[in-house]
Amino acid sequence: MTPSFSSPPLLPAPPAPEPSRLPVAAASLLIVAHAALIAYSLCINWSSTDVLVDTPGRDGEIEQISIPLYPSTFWTNVDNFESSGAWPLAYLLVLTGVGQPAIKSLVLPLLLLPSLLLLRGKSRSALLTPARRRKVLLTQELTSKLTTTTSNVGVLMLSIITLTFHLQADPRLHAVASTDTDWGTVLYLYGSVLSCVAVSLLRDLHTAALPAPPTPSPKAKRGMLGTLSLLLIFLFLIPTCTLPLVRFEYSGVAAALIDDADETAEGKLMRELKIYDIGRNLYNDTPEKFIAYNNTFFFYLTCFVCPLIALLAAAAHRQTPSPTLLRITRYSFALSCIDTLVVAMVFAAPEIELIAAWVFDGTQLCEVLASDTDSVCLSIRGRVLAGGWCAAALAFFFDVFVFATLWEEGRREDDEERRAREAGGGAVDRVEGEVVRDVGLGGGEARGEEGARLIVKF
Repeated sequence: MTPSFSSPPLLPAPPAPEPSRLPVAAASLLIVAHAALIAYSLCINWSSTDVLVDTPGRDGEIEQISIPLYPSTFWTNVDNFESSGAWPLAYLLVLTGVGQPAIKSLVLPLLLLPSLLLLRGKSRSALLTPARRRKVLLTQELTSKLTTTTSNVGVLMLSIITLTFHLQADPRLHAVASTDTDWGTVLYLYGSVLSCVAVSLLRDLHTAALPAPPTPSPKAKRGMLGTLSLLLIFLFLIPTCTLPLVRFEYSGVAAALIDDADETAEGKLMRELKIYDIGRNLYNDTPEKFIAYNNTFFFYLTCFVCPLIALLAAAAHRQTPSPTLLRITRYSFALSCIDTLVVAMVFAAPEIELIAAWVFDGTQLCEVLASDTDSVCLSIRGRVLAGGWCAAALAFFFDVFVFATLWEEGRREDDEERRAREAGGGAVDRVEGEVVRDVGLGGGEARGEEGARLIVKF
């Protein structure tokens, strides 16, 4: 005999919270601007490498003449890296400079689509459910800043290629080989930063679409992974800031003419770079002041300020959970690029010898500096030092610490939703315009007003 039940009347679903038009418009603008800036920057010049040579003038004054070595775009850099044998660096540039922006240009509009549909009074798209959308957002939060790897390769090249020589014929005269950053690099950096901000804004829209954004519980348990990562961050912080990251050793005809190189105990000429040397070189070695200010500002912002803010906000959130601290953590972590700087350093340093061969041997540099043009002009060998590996460990544990914080927060939200359903009697999960009511009655499914769905479970 089949038992019968009297079902309560179907109630209309409460309307879904309509997203604010301003954040949706801002996210749309950021996504479009990101795609436009990246596409345009890939088509224009990124840098030009020149040699400024002192020459005695008619009145005894020293004049300078400029000898262009080569102009470069993104694609010529990739082609030259690959043809010179530095194919790992070339493939890294293609992956992070073209592949990642292309993926974001496809994924970010899909993440924005539910909010656009709600503004037009329609139900959310079934293509990307809220659960899947949350996972895609987390993936983008962790990977969207990979595009800045390409910019950081250019930052390192500026520090490596910029050298001051004295002329063999007259030591009083000098020549400066320098790489001048052009607008292609600047616009690409802007596009990368805008995409990182867009991902964080899309996360805010996703959270705001919930009927009641979850409030973190002060009694939430925290895993040991995040705590251990925080301790290791402080362990590697001091050596990262004090030890040299990379060393470049010089040989060849032009090596003895370098003015700002140090000599090792074995008699080799070399230069070592600490992390603050990179920012200083960005400012001092870029002739156009606006680009110098811009690149230096973003270097310190993404490699020092934002990682520090993300670290402090995440640590404070773990101690006293707060939606505001969690939001600050997400935005600052999206712009924390110490990890992409390390990736660029680890890939570029071993390949610099191959790159220097076509930069210097294939140009007129040694014809200007010295009379001997039959030997190797300038060979540069690079290697990552202990400080560089400490920086790599610091970046790794920093990412683990922030990721553990965000992951634990996501798991806690999932647990709260599950406990709300298990509490029985009409737990509501209203996400992106769809309401599901579990009323604990009998099997069946019916639809109420405004597209709501009533699921009755036995």
